[in-house]
Amino acid sequence: MASKKDLEVKSLVLYPIKGCGGINLPGVLLTPLGVASPSGIIRDRTFMVVKGEGKPTFITQRQKPALALIRTRIEPKEALLQGSTISAEDIMLIVSAPGMQDDLRIPIVLNSSSSKPSIEVNVWGWNGAAIEEGSEAAAWFSKYLGVPSKLVRYAGSAGAKPANDSAFERQVDLSWTSEAHPVAFADGFPYLVANEASLEDLNCRLKAENEQQEEISMNRFRPNIIVGGVAAIAWEEDQWENVKFNSSAPSNSTSAFAVLRNVKPCSRCKVPTINQETAVVGDEPAKIMYNFRSGSVLGWTQPTSFKASVFFGSNMCCVSGEGTVVKVGESTMEVMTLLAEPLSGLADYAAQ
Repeated sequence: MASKKDLEVKSLVLYPIKGCGGINLPGVLLTPLGVASPSGIIRDRTFMVVKGEGKPTFITQRQKPALALIRTRIEPKEALLQGSTISAEDIMLIVSAPGMQDDLRIPIVLNSSSSKPSIEVNVWGWNGAAIEEGSEAAAWFSKYLGVPSKLVRYAGSAGAKPANDSAFERQVDLSWTSEAHPVAFADGFPYLVANEASLEDLNCRLKAENEQQEEISMNRFRPNIIVGGVAAIAWEEDQWENVKFNSSAPSNSTSAFAVLRNVKPCSRCKVPTINQETAVVGDEPAKIMYNFRSGSVLGWTQPTSFKASVFFGSNMCCVSGEGTVVKVGESTMEVMTLLAEPLSGLADYAAQ
């Protein structure tokens, strides 16, 4: 089924470190691994905090809500821009947090002579290798979080550096898609796309339930691409199949458009209940979403874990147009095809 409706690109966010604050950008580069800065120097969720003792399993706001208060930025900021000529060796990821006297400075590119060790890490059942960022980063995160911690970076294809060892490579769960796609340290898929109209509907429902309820911000859902505009309809993303992001200014070095495929609706954990400015955990929006966005209410019962889950946003993969530059206020998203019915694309999973 085809659709000709265009939506506006309203906001673009890149999260350098899994679970930490993101960087709002006026434009991003669309890559198989997720959004990147237009210069390509930093990609989404290519750094991650892991336990410093025992098995180095990832740490997120689910375990440590205080991660929400960590802020990240790139210096010099001009290094983010398309066509930047700043030497890679001079570019730093700066990490700051309340109560931490000193900022953490991480070279964005590993020196070719770097001897940083690789360690085995675990992300949602994936066991693979990542590059350990060293004692200074470990001490900084351990002090802030109050538990032994380490910082690691993704080193698979298009990651920190080329790696011949397949142990560095992480792929999406093929239970959901018949095509292999790379993913760094995002929970499951390289893109999370959200609809502004759906957030507006959610906040209307919250206000109707409780006039004193504070408005829920989009950053609680931590999407990369937020679309909206007058043509947007709340929860229409449930039926998107393929969407096309049009470049604002294609050139010889960039694509005119990229196509993303909606792999599945994003099931939400406790993170949306965490205020991203205070790290305070509450009941909403999970409580009200169980009334109208749970799998049991929507009739999404396969896999069985969907019954008790609530959903917001769409997990996507880039299927064509790698290298497209998308900009806020200039680029549009065209809904190319729709699913015959919500979740019909998951029939293969349900049959397993």
